Amino acid sequence: MQKSIRLFVVTAAIFLASIALAAIYPVGLAMVPPIQFPPSDSGVTGLRFSVLYERHRDMHRIDLAMLGNVTDQSFVGVAITGGANIHHEMTMIMGLEVAVGVNYMKEKAGVYGVQIAVLMNWMNA
Repeated sequence: MQKSIRLFVVTAAIFLASIALAAIYPVGLAMVPPIQFPPSDSGVTGLRFSVLYERHRDMHRIDLAMLGNVTDQSFVGVAITGGANIHHEMTMIMGLEVAVGVNYMKEKAGVYGVQIAVLMNWMNA
């Protein structure tokens, strides 16, 4: 019961923090970096969509890509891609992450939900 309460509090805090950032960049669109908006040193809170792949500092909410999603610092939300979901630092998957190829997390990661990959789910801690 205490674990459930802690998980709920952490989840609520993360989503409330991402709501506060929503006015910055609510949408991210990309072909491949650097052909993307916003630039890769920014974060997206809302929807991120790319024709091939995109790369941003932070991503919160819904992440869709044909080839891949790359997040350098923090990720919270749902990611669906035809290739690979790649997360370099703090990763909190709060729901669903699906990849035809690989779901790769480099460092600190927490998966609270479902992570599905046809080839491999790989956490390099």
